[in-house]
Amino acid sequence: MKEVLQLLSVMTDDHRFEDIYNEELKNDKGGLKTMCDVLDRIEEKGIKTGEVTMAYVALKLVNAGRGNDLERAVRDDDFRNKLIEEFGEKI
Repeated sequence: MKEVLQLLSVMTDDHRFEDIYNEELKNDKGGLKTMCDVLDRIEEKGIKTGEVTMAYVALKLVNAGRGNDLERAVRDDDFRNKLIEEFGEKI
């Protein structure tokens, strides 16, 4: 598996594949046994990143007195993505 992840990293010029493997070794989480395990870890990281981004946007909106925009962002995907673009690059 390590070699496959290294190959993916080289071919895509994206070292996140290797990073997942190395983090797993460092944190001794039980190891990656299949590519499904790798994808699960990648998905978990994406979800956590999205949660942190949205929490940051929510805090910015509340501090700016834009509670109505926060409520709309919860219901409207396009509006939420617009706000993430507006505030996300400042994270």
